[in-house]
Amino acid sequence: MMLLFGTIDAVASELLGGMRMKYSIAICDDSKTDAALVQSFLLEWAKQRGTEVEIEVFPSAESFLFRYDEYKAFDILLFDVEMSGMDAAVHRLALTVGL
Repeated sequence: MMLLFGTIDAVASELLGGMRMKYSIAICDDSKTDAALVQSFLLEWAKQRGTEVEIEVFPSAESFLFRYDEYKAFDILLFDVEMSGMDAAVHRLALTVGL
């Protein structure tokens, strides 16, 4: 869990310009159990840092991309790299070309 917290801290500090009061986070995972575990880690991370998180969970790449088409303001995107149907490389390509 500390590795996950450290990674999120690094993203927040280096890529997003420092800690914010609120983060919008997308979790894309086809396993409800894994998505719930990641969500619990994020909630604990936010609690320890005194920040808020708004978390949306997506069970498929397609459902994420549909939502991303409407709302591109996620601060942090967390993807399962072994999802069925569409893998993480396709996610990155879709985000890069603006799908």
